[in-house]
Amino acid sequence: VETLPAGPKWLSEQMQPEDHTKQLVCLFYCPPLECIQSILSNLILAPHISLFPGRFGHRLRESGEIPDGGTLLGVVLSSDKTNISVISGNRMAYPLLISLENINPEIHSKTLLHPYLLLALLPI
Repeated sequence: VETLPAGPKWLSEQMQPEDHTKQLVCLFYCPPLECIQSILSNLILAPHISLFPGRFGHRLRESGEIPDGGTLLGVVLSSDKTNISVISGNRMAYPLLISLENINPEIHSKTLLHPYLLLALLPI
């Protein structure tokens, strides 16, 4: 286990919602760039990630907005309400997942390859 690559670091912040509640809300999250770096360095996903910028990226490269050797990464965010009763006393939260559009679409549905990472846990 010690030889496995470390994933993104988890951070947390106490927040006071605009709708004043009795308790502060704790937001748990990972830095987005660390998540993207982790996805790009995943040896299992590497053969399925296209760094070719595509039609839109090709136009940006021709206009000089993407430097030589650069590429365009499309970020995909996904969320769905879930119950986290085991750790929080029957509270609800929205897990926010992050992935890359550059990953082969067939791989996105294969959860065993971990094409998505948990970016944040948004309490409700």
